[in-house]
Amino acid sequence: MTYPITRVLWEPPTQSKPLTDLLATSGDHLRLWSLPNTAPAAISTNSITSRSNQSSGDLPAKKLSQLALLSNSKSTDFTAPLTSLDWNPISPSLIITSSIDTTCTIWDIPTLTAKTQLIAHDKEVFDVRFMSGSVDVFASCGADGSVRMFDLRSLDHSTIIYEPVVKDPSTPRADGLTSPGGPTPIGGTGGPGSTLQGPPPLLRISGLFTPIPSSF
Repeated sequence: MTYPITRVLWEPPTQSKPLTDLLATSGDHLRLWSLPNTAPAAISTNSITSRSNQSSGDLPAKKLSQLALLSNSKSTDFTAPLTSLDWNPISPSLIITSSIDTTCTIWDIPTLTAKTQLIAHDKEVFDVRFMSGSVDVFASCGADGSVRMFDLRSLDHSTIIYEPVVKDPSTPRADGLTSPGGPTPIGGTGGPGSTLQGPPPLLRISGLFTPIPSSF
């Protein structure tokens, strides 16, 4: 099955490579593409109203050339689609992808292999981004409503920087009736007699997320 492309990114420029023809897309798989610059040099003219003798329709069309297809699926029958990707601007050799199978995968582009795959959320992962100016720190958000931060140097835990609160319909009101009331963090018990709880802490360390052993 072919899934639509969810994100496309050019390779970040570096001092050694200020221009690039390499781009990456996420969808059914992580794909790398090349777009060679085959356009002819512009024809100089002294008049802003004059036109080149060669129309744009005569120029050769640029065509993307697929360089690689990267997949972390161990099954040939089904591949969980990727929801997003991010290219590390400090180290362009690294790309991270997020998937509906609750995982994030860090890819090493020169070797075309997966360096690390980890379970990032309890549900689908919607998006993932590297921290600005960092090679190791990235954040993700998922269908569980949380935003989590990870460090590749220490993947035995994650930092939950946001998680939603839900209203417990059994929270008692001031007039003694039972109706939707104060927020209860997801995972809270709530129920009659429970007290109203404020928003979740800004940071919370969780030790539930460990890397998946790589078999690549």
